[in-house]
Amino acid sequence: MLQIIAVDTEDGWRHFRELLLEYAQRDHANAGQSSIWADMAGLPGRYAHPAGGAVLAYRQGELAACGAFAPTEVAGLAEIKRLYVRESARGQGIARELTRALVRQCAGAGYDRAGINTWDHNERALALYRQMGFGPITPFKDHPIPNLVYLGLALHDAAEAP
Repeated sequence: MLQIIAVDTEDGWRHFRELLLEYAQRDHANAGQSSIWADMAGLPGRYAHPAGGAVLAYRQGELAACGAFAPTEVAGLAEIKRLYVRESARGQGIARELTRALVRQCAGAGYDRAGINTWDHNERALALYRQMGFGPITPFKDHPIPNLVYLGLALHDAAEAP
């Protein structure tokens, strides 16, 4: 059974930090240039309620994945970030459920649109986001590393997202 919970306790933020560290060390290209280290050092930081949020996924009671959203400089646009699924939990639909939960949280926080970016070689993530209704958008931030694909979703469409 999959359980997705909002991060709102000290233990929750500790689990979120644990997964961010694993993500940075394992799957994050150019992690040294990433803001992930500042995020971990200052949690909850930009993920603090009400403008941001974070979720954890537990599968069969085991910590399996995380994700978050944060405000951007673009009015009405939240950025979905730090979507990470542990290797042992991949291929089970957890990323889709986490993305759905984050889209709902973004809408609940009053955002009109959700944006996400990923590396152009991350074909599985790109396919998932496109299946869920995300489409190309103008980059919503300056990023020092090229090869990012920016996608967005109008949140009034979120109820119909697969």
